[in-house]
Amino acid sequence: MSPSPLRLIALHDSVNDALALASLLRNAGIQANVRYAEDLPQLHELLREDELDLILHLLELPEPRLADVTAAAQGHAPAIPVVGMTASYSVEALLDSIKKGARDLIDLNHPAHVLHVIQRETGAMDCVRRLKRFEGLYQESEKRCHALMESSRDAIAYVHGGMHVFANPVYLETFGFDRLEDLEGSPLLDLVQPEDQPRIRDYMRGHPDANPEGRLEELKLKRRDGSVLAAGIELSPATIEGEPCTQVLIRTQSDTHALEEQINFLSQRDLLTGLYNRQYFLSRLEDALQQAREGHQASALIHIQITNVAELKGKLGVAGLDVLITDAGKLIEKLVGPETLLSRYSAHAFALLLPLDGGQEAPEAFALRILAGVTQHIFDVGGQSATLQAAAGIALLDQDTPSVNELLNRAERATLDAEAKTTERVAVYTPREGEVSQSEQDEQWSRMLRNALRSNRFRLLYQPMLSLQGDTTRQRYEAFLRLLDEENHPISPNEFMAAAERTQISHALDRWVILHALQAITEARQRGLNVQLFVRLSARSIADPEFPGWLGERLMAMQIHDGSLALEVNEKVAIEHLKQVKDLQRQLGSMNCPLLLDGFGLGDDPFRVLNYLEVQWFKLDRGLMESFATHKVNQAKVRELIKAIKQRGSGQLVVANVENAMTLQIVLGDGADFVQGNFIQAPVERLDFDFSAF
Repeated sequence: MSPSPLRLIALHDSVNDALALASLLRNAGIQANVRYAEDLPQLHELLREDELDLILHLLELPEPRLADVTAAAQGHAPAIPVVGMTASYSVEALLDSIKKGARDLIDLNHPAHVLHVIQRETGAMDCVRRLKRFEGLYQESEKRCHALMESSRDAIAYVHGGMHVFANPVYLETFGFDRLEDLEGSPLLDLVQPEDQPRIRDYMRGHPDANPEGRLEELKLKRRDGSVLAAGIELSPATIEGEPCTQVLIRTQSDTHALEEQINFLSQRDLLTGLYNRQYFLSRLEDALQQAREGHQASALIHIQITNVAELKGKLGVAGLDVLITDAGKLIEKLVGPETLLSRYSAHAFALLLPLDGGQEAPEAFALRILAGVTQHIFDVGGQSATLQAAAGIALLDQDTPSVNELLNRAERATLDAEAKTTERVAVYTPREGEVSQSEQDEQWSRMLRNALRSNRFRLLYQPMLSLQGDTTRQRYEAFLRLLDEENHPISPNEFMAAAERTQISHALDRWVILHALQAITEARQRGLNVQLFVRLSARSIADPEFPGWLGERLMAMQIHDGSLALEVNEKVAIEHLKQVKDLQRQLGSMNCPLLLDGFGLGDDPFRVLNYLEVQWFKLDRGLMESFATHKVNQAKVRELIKAIKQRGSGQLVVANVENAMTLQIVLGDGADFVQGNFIQAPVERLDFDFSAF
């Protein structure tokens, strides 16, 4: 990731002198934001506005004096270095400046001296910030660790020299102690039956060879009252108050069962709403469909879609919309009752499975009741009132339903019919004359795509990615795939990629795109260009174990080893295929092929995926850029994401969908690394964008 621009304040003769200083730094390859301060009040104002790297003061200025400047800096942030500047350099002037609080004195007659001092002092300031950050993280980690142990349901203790020095409440309760003082200083071996003490003793003496992981199973432990407890012990090195010790974790059989139940529960739930997630719902839907085919139990699938999402997003923002969806899910859960299986089907839709046993409401009446409860309810989101509009589609599970995918497709099509109604927005799926199932549609797309591959009816379009940080080393583009129909009209991937994924042809499309992208890179090199192309990768290719080998062979054959080809993976796909993406990333690293995480920034914890992946490039989710120039909530969200990525030093950030000058101006001020969008240039067939024009 390119370093953030240096933030300097220059107390100079004039604004022009400050600009000349900025030009000197820029010509030396140093990105710097130099702000001019005319007097002491303006200096105080700038110090309050932003976090700074360095203050430069010209000694020849009559006001403010150097001592006043250093005092002002000390009052706001003592760590900010102040450096004097002069055209009349001498050792005496240097010593006097240091005496007045400056870190050094720059000789303006020697530009190299100016650059060396600025780089040294700003580098030292960066180290100070990192140290403070790490100290804060360490202290916070210590507090969090202690709090977690105190509140943990696991029995945890610390042992030093074989003696207990700390135990959490669960550990005390497990062994029958009322207070830590009753256990503190007593040997761990006192809590172990004699026949198992040698196993503990071997580990504590530093000989864990019999069990390298420090996990001892099926031990007999004894409580304070003499009763025996069967459990396992996990022993691991730790520190407490800076001293080395051993952490002891007791796991009983009931603990293991409870942990398994908790993991199983979380794997079935949507993290935002707490309802069943889509994956679990689909597995239950598969079971229900099998029951219907065998004639045991008929059911109805009801798909509920929020229809005024754009209006709500404009009013509440992305974060507010998430809160509203959560509240709506809780309300629907209350309305349907505990017997009905309810899930969050997609970002703005719910799905439920209604058994039809003759004793319940008809599906249409049931759906109308739910819609009435949802649409008539007034939600409160951060002090703003909001109401939902919704429609419901119903598909019946019977012996003739071909598959779960077709069932879902029928419910969604019924929902579209319901949306067209003005009242009672519920519709039951009924096949239209000449209508084909999703599987039949997929087969049609599959034939069309295979024919297009054979007859070369695909095209690549390129959209430039413009650097906002002055990076002119490469010309970067994103490659877009277009299918040409029989009349050579382009068809967007949005129309056929879902079918391509389901029919397992998407990996063939990926390979076509990559081969033609590599050819475009080679041709661009022959024209003297240094191009980098970003290519989207489907889930099929990510899961294909042969893909990395195939890609490596092509890169080697075409002598492309400098990162000119970069692969884009959608964040949702990355989370669903985390292990495969992690393995792929490891292999891409050896090929010098960067990875871009697309669709980044939504959800409660967008940085969670970075605990598992080392991402070099990010692209914000396009939903954050809708009506961006006037959407204050999204602007704040994007600003927070950019700042967080910069602080983490995670990678380069691309803001897509820049459609107007106002949006460009906002993201430029926020510190984005790259932008792309139709305002810069719409996708075209040639790599001929003039990057110097911006």
